Amino acid sequence: MTHQTPTSTDHHSASSEPFVIRHRKAILFLTAALCLAGGYAAYIMPASVFPQTDFPRVVILIDNGVMPADEMMATITRPVEEAMKNIPGTATIRSTTGRGSAAVNVFFDWSTDMIQAELYVLAPLSIRSTSSRGTRAWRPRTILDRSHRADYGPSR
Repeated sequence: MTHQTPTSTDHHSASSEPFVIRHRKAILFLTAALCLAGGYAAYIMPASVFPQTDFPRVVILIDNGVMPADEMMATITRPVEEAMKNIPGTATIRSTTGRGSAAVNVFFDWSTDMIQAELYVLAPLSIRSTSSRGTRAWRPRTILDRSHRADYGPSR
């Protein structure tokens, strides 16, 4: 019974090759798989300059013909602002008034449900526009702020 001892060249031949050479097929496969996954992710990734956001704001646009700005402020803009202060979740109210028109911006907390907030805004507006209190009838319009909504389609 002859017992052979491994020679030094047999023992070191497997480990003398670098790791990259020994596992070149596995490394090549992983590299190709990661490149394909990256290409697929880049293809389906949304491409937009601005993120998709719905700012918590309702804009009330009021048109009342040619009423002077100071009269418009006293009879329409201020009462609308006062009515908006009682809406739950209201953070800030800003308005601009001009000859026969006004814009009232009602800003809400970020956690506010904006559909519900718009309904809260519409309720006092419908009452105020129908009871004109001796002034001409005015028409309010509300707009949910969606001006910074991004289009999130695939980038091509």
